[in-house]
Amino acid sequence: MEYSGKKEINIWKVFTIAILIIFSLFIIYPLILVLYKSVVEPESGRLTLDYFKKFFMRKYYWSTLVNSFKVTVVATSLSVAIGLPMAYILRSVKIKGSGILDILIVISYLSPPFIGAYAWIQLLGRNGVITKVINSIFNIHLNGIYGFAGIVLVFTLHHFL
Repeated sequence: MEYSGKKEINIWKVFTIAILIIFSLFIIYPLILVLYKSVVEPESGRLTLDYFKKFFMRKYYWSTLVNSFKVTVVATSLSVAIGLPMAYILRSVKIKGSGILDILIVISYLSPPFIGAYAWIQLLGRNGVITKVINSIFNIHLNGIYGFAGIVLVFTLHHFL
């Protein structure tokens, strides 16, 4: 067979181009617009970093950014520490029912995030089922999943699966 240099147009190429156009329109264009407006002064049109200066001069904003990075680093580290051994064990040891476990793991990724958040609040919130049980058994007062430790716990358990 000899390559003629012509590329055939098929339905998959059309779908790919359509998806790229939609992706560009609804994700890339707004991101570029936000970045552009963050460095251009609206009245004069000149380049400026005043918006970034305002952002980093307020402790509330930059401390929120730092806390987000802390949560991300800790939750990712714990997820890797839990997930890698679990993945190794699931692939190297024959476990009865591991196919069902694989399906449940995929289903957990397909569920919308608000359903997972609502479920965690119902289980470990201030009036959650597990929180009430722990409080009554150990006669302590847990505050639920609110705060740094709770966010790290939920992110870790969500992402290692």
